[in-house]
Formats: sequence, C-alpha cells, structure tokens
Amino acid sequence: MEKIIELDKTDDITSIRSRVEVALPELTRQSVQGEGNGHRPRLLLIVPGNNKSLQSLVNMKLLARTVRSRAVDVAIVSRNPAVRDY
Repeated sequence: MEKIIELDKTDDITSIRSRVEVALPELTRQSVQGEGNGHRPRLLLIVPGNNKSLQSLVNMKLLARTVRSRAVDVAIVSRNPAVRDY
C-alpha cells in the first residue's frame, strides 16, 4: 500500500503532521486488509523546494516521531539538499 502526499510551500510542521496522521490510519487499515504480501505500507512526502518547515532537525524529529510507532516506511522527495540530508 502506498500513499503520496504533496506538500504546499506554505505547510508548516503542524499541518504536515496533521496530513500524515490523517493518511496513516488509511495506510495501516489497507495493509491489515491487504493480501498479506508482507510489505510495510509506504508514505511518500513530496516537499517543494521553497518549503522551509522540514529544513529544521527538530521538525524532522517531530515528523519521525509521528510515524515511528505505525510500522510505515516514509520517504521524502525534495530538491532542497537541506531536507534530503536529514
């Protein structure tokens, strides 16, 4: 199961975490009802280059805390090297 969330340039960490928290129950429910292929659900965040909220280590740790206990793989796509480095 996969879910793609495209962030806006104006999204702050609170709105990003809210959007992720809305998507997580759907992902975990689909994986439980899925065909039992053993794959963890995946969440892909697409971050615009001019979004500053994920350039902070503190904000990245907050995001990681949101998904850590949910057994979901998260990937972040961004042109900004500061976001990719975390």
